[in-house]
Amino acid sequence: MGFLRRNLLVPVPAFGTLPELNAFLAEGCARVNAAARCRDGRPHGEAYREDLAAMRALPGVEFDAVRWVTARADKRGYVEADGREYVAGPAWHGRSLLVGMRASTVEILADRGRRVAVLPRAFGEGPAVRNPLSLVPAIIARPRAFGESTIRRDMPPGLVEGIDRMDSAGRRRTLRSIGRASESSGFEAACEAALRVVEGGRVPDDATVDVLARRIAGGGGEAGGADLSVYDGFLKGAVTDGR
Repeated sequence: MGFLRRNLLVPVPAFGTLPELNAFLAEGCARVNAAARCRDGRPHGEAYREDLAAMRALPGVEFDAVRWVTARADKRGYVEADGREYVAGPAWHGRSLLVGMRASTVEILADRGRRVAVLPRAFGEGPAVRNPLSLVPAIIARPRAFGESTIRRDMPPGLVEGIDRMDSAGRRRTLRSIGRASESSGFEAACEAALRVVEGGRVPDDATVDVLARRIAGGGGEAGGADLSVYDGFLKGAVTDGR
């Protein structure tokens, strides 16, 4: 970079657009390469071709720029890495976990490479980084824990109230359907779909929540698409067959 700056950018040139700058640099690099010679007098381009032929092929898989560290989850299910807390989930409290630090994400693995959570990486001071979906498995195993779980603040109030009124089996069924629908449609769409079912007086199930979540995530009901609002009415008990 220093060589190019000294030989091509002194004095500092001025350009109106980025393509003009790129063209100027490309022309300058071609001019420098044409004039460059090796110690034996051969052009650099000829020597580069020989070097390229002697090089080994690049790996068939993309290089994963990641640093792995071991961390033990505290009683809340939080792990600390690079001075920041990440939420693995209460099901992993007291467990030794493997944390992969990448440029923009943090991946938490349990034994045998089981994925616990993938979270956005955060820098500096701040609250614990969390993903609501990482809390779902623990609540499915212990439905009564929903009353104290931090996942409540990530859900619509109406859905939280509906789940509070359910028994353990209903809570488990609802949370399982949200978790599965989230894999294809995202957590927000899955919660909205579950809320619609709850508002219709039913306990959410996998198939219904998945179909509704896909429709919500895809912008169902927008202009140009089929109007499926009548089905929402059936779920809410507001539509009858008229007979």
